[in-house]
Amino acid sequence: MMLRPGAVKSGKHLYESYFMGNAGIQYFIKPITLKFKNENFFETDFTFKYLRNLNDSAVMNFSIKHENNLYKRIDTLLLVNNNSTIHIISPTLLYNERLNHHYISRFSTKLTQREVRMLFANQNWVIRFGGVSFIPSGKTKKNINKLNDSVFKLFD
Repeated sequence: MMLRPGAVKSGKHLYESYFMGNAGIQYFIKPITLKFKNENFFETDFTFKYLRNLNDSAVMNFSIKHENNLYKRIDTLLLVNNNSTIHIISPTLLYNERLNHHYISRFSTKLTQREVRMLFANQNWVIRFGGVSFIPSGKTKKNINKLNDSVFKLFD
């Protein structure tokens, strides 16, 4: 049985949480966007369950919007901040589509919850793959900090 508590004002546009009974709380971190050039972007979301510790996995889904490149495969994706570097090897392609004058490539991978916690501990993200680097805007950095304060610091 899954119960959804009333939304909390701080952060409800950034995440959702669901009480899962004895299974703990499931969190969905809503899409976070990092920019490259022009209208190209990297957008990621996270889903995980928390019950007493960070020993489980988290699902990271991400989309790449690019005007020239259609990504069918990514060999290595790096998630970097001042605290950590996370190497993701061969994420799973979910689909590709054409949207107006851009390509959208959607991928999925698993991380440990500890890796996700380390990522959100510092807002200076850089996402790198295939010679391209995506960075967060000032607003996105503020949202990463809000998520750290509202969700991830609860796990310390």
